[in-house]
Amino acid sequence: MKLNVTKSIGAWILAVSIATAVNRADAALVVGDIGVVGFNVDGLDDFALVALTDITNEIVFITDSAPGTSTEGVLQWDTGLATIPAGTVIVFNDASDGGTSSIGTLFEIDNGFNLAQGGDAFYVYSASDFTMPDTYLTAASSDDFGQTSTGDLAATGLVKGVSAIEFGTASEDGGIYIGPRSGLTSFSEYFPLINDPMNWDTTTATGDGEVFFDANIATITTSFTVAAVPEPGSFAVLGFAGCCMLTRRKKRRVFA
Repeated sequence: MKLNVTKSIGAWILAVSIATAVNRADAALVVGDIGVVGFNVDGLDDFALVALTDITNEIVFITDSAPGTSTEGVLQWDTGLATIPAGTVIVFNDASDGGTSSIGTLFEIDNGFNLAQGGDAFYVYSASDFTMPDTYLTAASSDDFGQTSTGDLAATGLVKGVSAIEFGTASEDGGIYIGPRSGLTSFSEYFPLINDPMNWDTTTATGDGEVFFDANIATITTSFTVAAVPEPGSFAVLGFAGCCMLTRRKKRRVFA
């Protein structure tokens, strides 16, 4: 009986690909799926997030309340039905005045979101009820975490310099990520770089955060990309094909 090797291998690869896609599509957002790449605490407040995985029809919350409190505001970002490709940067403007988002729709569902110039933080999280965060995805602080105005990371599971970004006691008014956005082999590799303050340019001049953010919008919105690498399955297919060719050549020599 002849075995159609090409069809069998093709079917196996297709099945694995579909299973992987389905598993990821059904998965909730996790730490590392979203990163902060820009912020401004002056004027009406602005910030920018990058999707480090494909995002489809998700609800994400952003709050400047410290974990475990509800003293400030909450924004709800509906990402939309269309898939946001990994590497895309989303800009949020005038966050303290209802706000807008460059992709999807932004709502202020709990009034009071307002990033303070003297030091503040905002937290990005997912939840079925906005008052009870399920998963903190990332956070950014213009000052040190652990203060009354910025909140403590201990209750979030986030780690500064790894999954959250802080800028020390200088109380930065604005900042943009200026580190690598291309050349890495996976989007997840960018996450710790984004949360390293050494990869940021900031301003501490009161009132300049908004000007700084707007002046650097081209840098802020530059997409992240990954270097193309062969799929793991392709190595197996190539190796199998090579073995088949070698065996066939040997057989030809035997019966020549």
